[in-house]
Amino acid sequence: MSRFSLMRSFCMFILLLRITPSCTNDQVEQAIKVLRQQLQDQNDKNSRLQHSLGLLLESIDDSDRSEVATLFFQVGTSKDKVPTSTRIDSLCRGARAFEAVGKPDRVLDCYQQALNLAQSGSEVKEILKQALPIMLSSKTKSEETASKHTALCTEIKQKFPLEPSVHQFEGALWRLNGDVIKSYQAYHLSTTLSHNDSSIHVESYILASAAARKAGLDTETQLEYLKSALTLSVEDNDQVMKELYNAIGIAHKHGGNREEAIKAFQKTLILDPKDGHALVHMASLDASVDNIETLDHKYVEELFDG
Repeated sequence: MSRFSLMRSFCMFILLLRITPSCTNDQVEQAIKVLRQQLQDQNDKNSRLQHSLGLLLESIDDSDRSEVATLFFQVGTSKDKVPTSTRIDSLCRGARAFEAVGKPDRVLDCYQQALNLAQSGSEVKEILKQALPIMLSSKTKSEETASKHTALCTEIKQKFPLEPSVHQFEGALWRLNGDVIKSYQAYHLSTTLSHNDSSIHVESYILASAAARKAGLDTETQLEYLKSALTLSVEDNDQVMKELYNAIGIAHKHGGNREEAIKAFQKTLILDPKDGHALVHMASLDASVDNIETLDHKYVEELFDG
């Protein structure tokens, strides 16, 4: 067996060790020692070993997250022949580790490099799905980061102009910056773009409906988006249907149609009797729900009506 094949087999063994529930902490620690020695022997220049070490350290709660972040960033930006999917995965893992140690600039750097590596709309969608909650959090909110986010959004819009998630990203940025009209326009545009995943269309309609409400558009306009979403084939996806029914309920509630709002939330509860959003909305509408007290409408609106 060649040295390359041996190294690849060893890295696969490390990955299996990480995902096997029965392995002990001692086994993981021993594997980490072996990897560190292997990397030292190769002057820390083997991306496969760095990736494997990062995965193992990531699985340990008290590991040094700065080291984890650095390892994954090195793999993601390495000049070695590393598969693009591994680079993207490493950069996204590095971003989460940098976020854990309070380095928002490095978080943005990781996601920016990952998006630059993306070769398809689906890859962009998956990266943004991970990136948005972190990039748009209060921890990273500043004029400088807002400017960087906008530049990044412009860049990926040029590269993937027909990917709905890119326009959802733009809508989120405008919303964060307080421009509800431009936010609505971006979310609306995402509903006009085709996608082979119906759940993406539904998400676009839900976001556009919420953005329309924030922009002051009437209830009928909000509901038109959600009615369009109901025509899509997502009945087998309970999570998507729950989000859709909750959105319909919220639109009716804000439009003053209590009975229709309750009907929508009840449909959510049929799919999931413990759905928190539906339960608190029902309580805010003084609807009868077991073990839930009546909640103030304003309180629920601020927490759940995004």
